[in-house]
Amino acid sequence: LLNQALTPLGFNTFQVNEILSHSPAQHGLIWTTKSHQLFLQKQSLVVLPHPPSKMELEWHELHKPLIFQEGTLKEFPQPHTNVQKDNKYIEFFDRDQLQLPLKLRYWRDGDYFYPIGMGGGKQKLKKFFTNERVPIYAKKNVPLLVNGNGQILWVVGYRMDERFKITN
Repeated sequence: LLNQALTPLGFNTFQVNEILSHSPAQHGLIWTTKSHQLFLQKQSLVVLPHPPSKMELEWHELHKPLIFQEGTLKEFPQPHTNVQKDNKYIEFFDRDQLQLPLKLRYWRDGDYFYPIGMGGGKQKLKKFFTNERVPIYAKKNVPLLVNGNGQILWVVGYRMDERFKITN
């Protein structure tokens, strides 16, 4: 049955047999084809198409506040005083600490930041994602807002960097 479901997605019989041979306790394993990825995640098999190519978006000027919406950053048309403070896709930064161009990109091995609320301690994103229980298949799809000097400002939807919070 599993073979019938996975063959149209490019998985071969060898891969299906290998998947079946693993215990559900061995979560975090990944199998790929040209078009799909299969993740063994705790008691589940998660099959997802490969994400579209990861473009980096850049902002060289800031005339209006930016808001993360529909998978990208957009200029926010209204004054920021009307913004819901509990929206995890809205964050405020110390403008004096920002360096242009700002970039929106995805996680790379070795990325780190200083999560707000962690006492100023440096943390690799890999460990941060593990602590936040972000599934392995979702980690590479979490956008990062990055300063012009390469420092991560914000793990979008999760936490901003302590160094860029508004202080006065």
